[in-house]
Amino acid sequence: MKLVHTVAPVLALLGLVACGKEETQPPPATPSSATAAAPVDTAPKAATPATPETAAAPAPTAPAATPATPATPPAPAAADKTFTHSKLGFSFSYPDTLTVKEDAKGATVSSAQPIAQVEDRSGKSKKPVDTFYTIKISVEDGAIPAVAKKTNPSFGDAFPKGSEKDFKEQKDFAEKVTLGAGTGYSFVMGSHGEGEHDLFVPGKTGKTIVVKCSVTGDNFKPKMSPADQGAACNKVASTLKP
Repeated sequence: MKLVHTVAPVLALLGLVACGKEETQPPPATPSSATAAAPVDTAPKAATPATPETAAAPAPTAPAATPATPATPPAPAAADKTFTHSKLGFSFSYPDTLTVKEDAKGATVSSAQPIAQVEDRSGKSKKPVDTFYTIKISVEDGAIPAVAKKTNPSFGDAFPKGSEKDFKEQKDFAEKVTLGAGTGYSFVMGSHGEGEHDLFVPGKTGKTIVVKCSVTGDNFKPKMSPADQGAACNKVASTLKP
């Protein structure tokens, strides 16, 4: 960096020297003829006190952060219960939101309260009637093809020669499924928003276990959704042990 020096000029005061003669001095200046130089005030000046108008406003204080509200934890998934028939010996798991009642041929799993009101197709009432979600499990004599045909003749058509080896799948109606107890067969029927899902599961020797699950569609606005109905049905069928 280049430094620049500023030099102030120095003024010399010159006196006059009289040579050989005495020079007459001028009369002293009087107050009227000379103006006294005003003294220079070199004392530091006190700062002007601040007024309310000129005082700086205090810096705003940031508001305290509001603690975040903890998120509501999701509701825990329904736990499962296990049922074992006291005489027939078969067992299965089911959601603990449902109830189970044993009978001589099997058991019925159902909702504790109605899940919807539906049209009474029996003709006994013109008003909608309450409907419950149900899963009926029963032990039947005979092999799967024979029991399926006895349950519904149209099911028998899926076994044209009366044997499981000849089973013919039909889209959205008849399907072969793999369950805990072995290979089973699933049939779905329904109309007007109501239906039934039937499964035929191998039981003990010479026995077939039939699982019948009710289906109530969305058009009835059921309290138990069709997805939950299907999950409960699959839970029972997949955990069924002869």
